[in-house]
Amino acid sequence: MLGVNYNGASCIAFYHPYGCIFTDDVKRLHLKNHIDDKYVLLFFTSIFAMQRVKYSYGYKFKEKRMHRQKLMLPVTDAGDPDYEYMEQYAKNMMWRKYEQYLAFIDCQSAGEEVTL
Repeated sequence: MLGVNYNGASCIAFYHPYGCIFTDDVKRLHLKNHIDDKYVLLFFTSIFAMQRVKYSYGYKFKEKRMHRQKLMLPVTDAGDPDYEYMEQYAKNMMWRKYEQYLAFIDCQSAGEEVTL
């Protein structure tokens, strides 16, 4: 499940791997023509984060603006959203982060200085 703040700190999206209840300041989003996939929804959290610069205290990310908001997504040759690419991209980013964590742990256990 993907929750997107549209009041307070707007345009912050959170992925929830469990069912939950949101307040009135958060909109629950589902993919319209695709099954909600963990990695695709994680990809969308970064897409929404890129939109934050557009919204501020005086120009809030309200529900009406949310419906009009255009998101730049990778597409297939047919022009449809490329969910496979989004999923693989998110998996690759997580894998890179896991490798960084493992390198950090190895350096810590060896007593070396760590640069990430």
